[in-house]
Amino acid sequence: MKTSLQKLTAIVVLICITSCSTSEAYDILILNGMVYDGTGSDPMAADIAVKGNLIVKIGDLKHAKADRVIDARGLAVAPGFIDLHAHIEPIMELSECESHVRQGVTTALGGPDGNSPYPLAAYMDSLQTIGIGMNVGYLVGHNTIRKNIMQLDNRIPTPEELEAMKIQVDAAMKDGPSEYPQDSNTCPERSRKSMKSSRCPK
Repeated sequence: MKTSLQKLTAIVVLICITSCSTSEAYDILILNGMVYDGTGSDPMAADIAVKGNLIVKIGDLKHAKADRVIDARGLAVAPGFIDLHAHIEPIMELSECESHVRQGVTTALGGPDGNSPYPLAAYMDSLQTIGIGMNVGYLVGHNTIRKNIMQLDNRIPTPEELEAMKIQVDAAMKDGPSEYPQDSNTCPERSRKSMKSSRCPK
């Protein structure tokens, strides 16, 4: 009798555990989509569960529960795209970034063609304060740095001016997620040689 009762108790506990695991609730469920994982592998049919800002499970989740369920049947589900050449100057006024997000772009690299905000740290702080709809990084604009030191005079910088530009590039690189572009095609003609030389800020 005691053994039978122990077995019954074990079965009840097992049922409870199974029931709890299959009824786990998520914030968002994306069901029936073709998942592209970003590695270049073939897509696979799978469901995705999201809690907070994290994908917490991928697999067969048709019996799971969520506050919001998205039926992605016939659609592709993929990681956010990255825009590596983005003119996002209006981002302060259009901070929700809908023109990017609605196309699946979740990260943009601003400051192309030699122009960028400066000082970069203060600008990035402002974006964080207002809140924006996607991730952003910035190139350190070589024309911006040049203009800070010598306007856009069509000449090679002096050694002192070049050193001052190096200091500003170094500061901007330390201020936030940024890179220094190697394309100097938008520089004044006479400065291209110096910008492409080994003395160019790196």
